[in-house]
Amino acid sequence: MPTDVANLPADIVCEVFMQAASTDPPRFLSNYERRRRTEQKWTLGWIYLTHVCHGWRLIGLDLAPLWAALVTFFPSPSIADELLSRSRDCDLRLDLQSIGSGDLIHMETWVSQHLDRASQLTVVGKANRDVFREKQLSTLRTLIIRYGRQTPGIEIDAPGLREVHLSEGTVLFRSTMPHLTALEISHVYYTAAEMLDVFRCVPFLERLRIFHGTGRWSGTFPHTIIELQHLAVFDMHASSTEAFLNLWEHLSVPPSVTVKLVTNDIPDVSILLSSLHSQLGWPSYDNLIIFSSGFSLTCGEPDPGHGERVSGLKWLFASDRDLGLIALDLLEQLRLHLAIANIHHCELELPSILRELDCAKGDPVALRLDVALHALGVALKNTTALALQGFEPDPALLRGLAPRGSSTPFPHLHSLLLGKHQSSWVAQNRLGPGPKVIETDWALVEATLTARKQGGVPVQRLVLAGQWCIREKVTQSWTSQWSRHSVRCRDMNLVMEVEDERVLETICDSCNIPELETVSSDQLEEELGTDEWGSDEEPDSSEDEE
Repeated sequence: MPTDVANLPADIVCEVFMQAASTDPPRFLSNYERRRRTEQKWTLGWIYLTHVCHGWRLIGLDLAPLWAALVTFFPSPSIADELLSRSRDCDLRLDLQSIGSGDLIHMETWVSQHLDRASQLTVVGKANRDVFREKQLSTLRTLIIRYGRQTPGIEIDAPGLREVHLSEGTVLFRSTMPHLTALEISHVYYTAAEMLDVFRCVPFLERLRIFHGTGRWSGTFPHTIIELQHLAVFDMHASSTEAFLNLWEHLSVPPSVTVKLVTNDIPDVSILLSSLHSQLGWPSYDNLIIFSSGFSLTCGEPDPGHGERVSGLKWLFASDRDLGLIALDLLEQLRLHLAIANIHHCELELPSILRELDCAKGDPVALRLDVALHALGVALKNTTALALQGFEPDPALLRGLAPRGSSTPFPHLHSLLLGKHQSSWVAQNRLGPGPKVIETDWALVEATLTARKQGGVPVQRLVLAGQWCIREKVTQSWTSQWSRHSVRCRDMNLVMEVEDERVLETICDSCNIPELETVSSDQLEEELGTDEWGSDEEPDSSEDEE
């Protein structure tokens, strides 16, 4: 053992343990990992640090909060007793997981005896409701229930609860939960009436996330309105627009709430936007992004990595024709529901079916698109930055920037951004015949910039933006085109500045997709017959946690 490691100050070693516990906790191995480590069912994570040296072991064994977080990790009451002694008087994180029928029974009894000390309780699989019967869980702050759909609704008395996460499970509260601020429900098994009863018990709820996997609500909603005046985020994936609207019309929420809605069907845009009029018109939103299957609103510069203040709608499983029609409805109607004068940054993308339409040929859909884009641009009178999504700027979008008579779209436009995109070119072409050649219509770009200059509303900055992977051939193609044509636009005084603001990546997520593993029929049967927490065999409880 190097002396410099063994002689580290105790507070530094403690910090190492704390960081390791956060990033590498003990966990069960996935089926994929167990095929390569046949003798193991779990990895000990940070516990391995107690084997560095005698000094580190003493420090690690004395860190009671770390042991309190995993007292029930190993499905053995005797091991749980040992870890409980190391936890001293710390609040416990208890996990009840159905690894094997015998273990579940034994651990249910152990967990039931120590519920009064639990700050976090996770129940995975079918649990006995008697575990919670006639118990007041005064220390419980977080409750997680997964894959418990065969368990009848659990009634719980935990007045200090702050977070509840349910996946295929239901919880019914016995009284008002004054401290519960976060509720996540994945695969809803509540009836319509039960759902409103739950919301009635959480008047101070701030964050609500629902994945509604069934087609309709079970039963009918009572004629009542539930007040959720502290709600800050409403995030729902609905099987249909109707499922969302049926719930939404029974909730009273602040206009400032962030609404994130995904539907599996194509909604009636007029009805949907009208139902969300108060929230969409919240004046803090200053960024509008319209993409091929929905739109989003953000406060401040859009950041794809953080969605805390991102409202928006998105629809799945739509044909190209349906996407085109709903995009037209959205372009025509969305501006009527926004605080449009506050939008300073805008990004636009059209569905592929609309991109090559030319109103000069008299196509009625193209004419409707042209009118809608022009009206939206005129309404966005205070927008100073506009990004055209995609590697190739849509001709319809470029033509929509030119002034027409006395009306000018985006009259205060300062910066025009090209090249921003939502997905990797590599990902798009993995299943295709090969790389696509970029064919940007630079003549149309120049014509649009010329028309704006002649109309007295020139674009000041032309920007190449977005995240680009240097392994994609399209990156080199665009770089070459940009170096020629952007400089030409500047030399013609069509813009004052040209900037290449791309973020270049040496490797992107799509490039790094591993090859698929060949799985034998025996392995496939094992996969289908084994849950994510382990096999149906009894785990070896004699294996020590160290």
